[in-house]
Amino acid sequence: MIKYKYKVFTKNNCGGCTMLKPHLVTALEDKDVQIKYYNIDEDESALDKARLYGVMSLPTIVKIPWDDSDEDIDMIVGFRHSSQLKKWIE
Repeated sequence: MIKYKYKVFTKNNCGGCTMLKPHLVTALEDKDVQIKYYNIDEDESALDKARLYGVMSLPTIVKIPWDDSDEDIDMIVGFRHSSQLKKWIE
């Protein structure tokens, strides 16, 4: 059963953003999750979404309860290794 949705905010020419994606893919292997990527440079609505969640730096991953409640919203900012992401996801 899916408990959380993940929204990943990135930007072109962002080194940490580029490094994060393969580690996130590794961390999410064998997980039943919903993930949505927002590129601030390519998607006009991405900036509005980033503001909605209070994103101030990139990359940022926002973890949202599946029922969209405002409780338990969590986020991590900056590059994280797959081992750190796995602990945060579980």
